[in-house]
Amino acid sequence: MKTLRPANSPKPPSAWEQTVKELQFSTPDVSAHIWPDRNGTTYVTNLAVAHEKRGHGLGTEYMNRLHQAADEHGQPIELGVLRPDLKPWYERLGYREVGENPVMGTMMRRDPRST
Repeated sequence: MKTLRPANSPKPPSAWEQTVKELQFSTPDVSAHIWPDRNGTTYVTNLAVAHEKRGHGLGTEYMNRLHQAADEHGQPIELGVLRPDLKPWYERLGYREVGENPVMGTMMRRDPRST
């Protein structure tokens, strides 16, 4: 039997949306805004590592966990890079340049890999 929801009730989060929510708050020294859109792309903005923790691989570890989950769910990730010195770091993580955005900077994308 199909369960009916009231017309105005929000759609329950997908497994991917739940994973994003859990990952977003999983590391106290790293923060990011991550949101999946309804067109099948996940966006990351405002990735930051606590100043005193920088240079210890926490950002890379965080992104690798995001990538592993994205690969499992078949999700591409896009982000904007405002600091040109960070582009090589994102390229090492598997991102490629896909365009420019006047607000977000250089747009980069990582497509999901087969698991």
